[in-house]
Amino acid sequence: MFGKFRVLAVEDDNATRLMLRRMLETLEFAAVDTAASVDGAKLAFQTPPEQWPNIVLCDVDMKPENGLDFVAWLRAQPMGQMRKTPVVMVTAHAHAALVRRAMELGVSGYLVKPVGEAALRARLERAIEPLAFGPPG
Repeated sequence: MFGKFRVLAVEDDNATRLMLRRMLETLEFAAVDTAASVDGAKLAFQTPPEQWPNIVLCDVDMKPENGLDFVAWLRAQPMGQMRKTPVVMVTAHAHAALVRRAMELGVSGYLVKPVGEAALRARLERAIEPLAFGPPG
């Protein structure tokens, strides 16, 4: 199901980033990339468009910029393809105000840590539904 999609996992905690990478590789994405910061995530979109991630998993609680800052940046970009990239937030925080802000920014889903593979798969399946006819590009 995920074999034609590129995924980017943005997570500042090394152990969690490695765990996410392993789960995503098990789901057989075409490409699994990771970034340890918002700056690293932004770099993924400074490549040719055919190399951009089709979906992003992003932690909320990072510094100096957090995951919501990244989503706001992504949604403000002039390239429609970039603005529409599905983003699933992955965080230890499930405060109503935080979830509401994420949804206002247009995230595709929200997962609370610790994340299991079944929940990750289900959330990613829902997030890529708009891309059912293939990844953009």
